[in-house]
Amino acid sequence: MSSFPERISAHWPAIEVLLALLVFGTTAMTLTETMAMLPRQLGVLWLPATVLFPALLASSVLLGVGIRLGSIVRDRKRKDRSRRAAVVELVVSFVLGLAALYTLVWVFGTVYVLFFGTTGGVMLAPFATVVVASGLGVLVLFTHGGRAIRRRW
Repeated sequence: MSSFPERISAHWPAIEVLLALLVFGTTAMTLTETMAMLPRQLGVLWLPATVLFPALLASSVLLGVGIRLGSIVRDRKRKDRSRRAAVVELVVSFVLGLAALYTLVWVFGTVYVLFFGTTGGVMLAPFATVVVASGLGVLVLFTHGGRAIRRRW
């Protein structure tokens, strides 16, 4: 029987792809303004969803980057691993990490502007957050989109 960390790391790419698809859906609904047609009960949940889904995606990508970098350091002494593959994985991890950090900056800025700023909420902040998170979602799908879905489900 496999341990809990092994089971989570085996499903991690699929979780990131699912979060990326949720962010794409949120972005599409924000761009087309279909949230105005939602019932009032769901409309109340809309604003937290525009902040929560990008935050979860960026956090999961950062955690995945940490796991990936840890495996690069751990597997450095393996002879069957090519040096070129390690360099490519390092560059991909660096780009994904920067994009995830940039997304988290927008998430924290949105939370500050909407809930803690003295000027009141600016409704353009969630729009910018989901658009930036969609860019991160595209990177996630390019990195391990089809591979994760075929392997796990």
